[in-house]
Amino acid sequence: MIIVVLATAGALTLIKSRTRYYDLRPSIWGEIVVWESDRHTDKKSPDRCEIYLYNLTAQREIRLTKNPANKWGPHIYESKVVWADNRSGNWDIYLMDLKTGTESQLTSDPSIQDSPLIYGDNVVWRDLRNGNSDVYMLNLLSGHEKQLTDDPTSQIPASIYGDLLIWKDSRNGNVDLCIYDLAESVERFLTTNPASQLSPSMWEDQVVWQDNRTGYWEIFIYNLTSAEERQITSNQGYNRNPSIYRDIITWSSLRFGDTWDIYVHNLSTGETKQITEEGKPWRNHPKVFDNIVVWDEGMRYREVYSYDLKSGEQQILSSP
Repeated sequence: MIIVVLATAGALTLIKSRTRYYDLRPSIWGEIVVWESDRHTDKKSPDRCEIYLYNLTAQREIRLTKNPANKWGPHIYESKVVWADNRSGNWDIYLMDLKTGTESQLTSDPSIQDSPLIYGDNVVWRDLRNGNSDVYMLNLLSGHEKQLTDDPTSQIPASIYGDLLIWKDSRNGNVDLCIYDLAESVERFLTTNPASQLSPSMWEDQVVWQDNRTGYWEIFIYNLTSAEERQITSNQGYNRNPSIYRDIITWSSLRFGDTWDIYVHNLSTGETKQITEEGKPWRNHPKVFDNIVVWDEGMRYREVYSYDLKSGEQQILSSP
């Protein structure tokens, strides 16, 4: 079941109903939502996911990829979508230009390239060609590929905004966050706490992440301009995978029993609220853009939902 929200409708809008597949890891930019789906898995391709897109304005779903290989981790910026694809027998990075309909293979090294992110004309990814996880970048205009990290420990790209890139870095024996200026080729650690910091998300000069320095997984925020860090959650639960857009932060939280819910926090008002109904299956991978929050949900199978922050209404237009 694919559920997305229309800006002029209620909070929950059912677009298409299924019950036997996994729709995972949505990414959103403007009116476009993309995700990976295993609805085409069969005996010949048991590990196959395809990339799907939904246009909120046109109310139209499009299947972007159509080959028997596996794909995962789509990420969208404006009219460009990137993902990891193993159609060549190993994982490479591919790009689809939604304006032209052109698909391009960005990497061809025989090792693994995955975890792509895109912003502007820069695409970054995790690359194992050196025997460990490094971060590489390709500029789409110049065609120039550049290795950004060379430490023998693991570095994995996690968030990009403008000329700033954040990766997860293991060189200190735990997972820290390192920020890199693509224009200046300068890196510095954003966190050096002996605990682990994961799942960063960045918008302008604000960075959010999940952090277990208190013994629980809580959400923290850091302002790059003021150098101020503060803790957003303190519920002694399991809060994970935050996403930020302007003054809105969203994340998945395990607080009551064994169900995960989606929360949002408004930095301007200080208000935090739960936007999903308790007692429903697990929710994860929330993303926010403008007034729309998207996530995947389900226990046995996964489905993609969204919520309209402006209307605050929860309306299901059809059911499974």
